[in-house]
Amino acid sequence: MNKQAYKQRLEALLLDLYRKKAEQKATTERFQIEGFMEAGLLSEVVSNADLQELIDNTHFKVFGISYNARNLSDREWIDIPAYIREKVIKPI
Repeated sequence: MNKQAYKQRLEALLLDLYRKKAEQKATTERFQIEGFMEAGLLSEVVSNADLQELIDNTHFKVFGISYNARNLSDREWIDIPAYIREKVIKPI
């Protein structure tokens, strides 16, 4: 898989996740996305910076604001993975 195909697939996964309503638990999708991101990093298809840019852009497409501007109380519907909490990349 090349970098462009990888980014397109990850964006599609993120869009599906972000469009779910807060009351809908997205556990399966979240784990799939985390694994997909980790695979991209390990195979060196993308960097942390690539992932962060894609997450930020996709978040903006769905919510119309940056992640940082969005109310953090919306996090109750998604658990934040440890590698993200440790500031490797911002939450999805």
